[in-house]
Amino acid sequence: MQIKDIETLQDGVSGLSFSGKAVVVMSPKEHTGQYGAFTTQFIVLEDASGSVGVKLYANTIPVEAKGSLIKVSQAKTSSYKNKDNELVKQIEVPSKGKIQIAEYTDEPEITTETSTSTTSTPPKAKQTYAESILETLEEVHGVLTSEVAKGLLESAKQSGWNSEDIRAFTISRLIEKSRR
Repeated sequence: MQIKDIETLQDGVSGLSFSGKAVVVMSPKEHTGQYGAFTTQFIVLEDASGSVGVKLYANTIPVEAKGSLIKVSQAKTSSYKNKDNELVKQIEVPSKGKIQIAEYTDEPEITTETSTSTTSTPPKAKQTYAESILETLEEVHGVLTSEVAKGLLESAKQSGWNSEDIRAFTISRLIEKSRR
């Protein structure tokens, strides 16, 4: 399916699959709703036929994926009114939907910043998603097996936190770490 075909669909059409180049990748945002915390992210994908905004729920991509080919599946159409009160079609990818970075097609943008530091660290080589997950899991394992972490977990349990609270807290810390 091409992106231009999305404009002709009614709101609520689900099961859509398409791909496009990520031209805008906003940072994920944390929200708290009726059923607890959740994450959303807004990206814009384009192909030769046009562009469309895509709202991601739960499944997010790194901001560095800008310029990459993104594959979306199990998405649905929706629309919203923009600040000029115009109806704008968008795609929503629910938590059941899938989003995949098919390939990095561009080098990261180079920005110039004034820094007071005289040391510089070499840029990290790009990692695959699986490598990134493994690195994070190794870090989490190291943290959770430390004596300090065990003490904190025991203290949290004694303070009345249940395992779901501890899990949510840990995930929020991981999300914060990944933003840095």
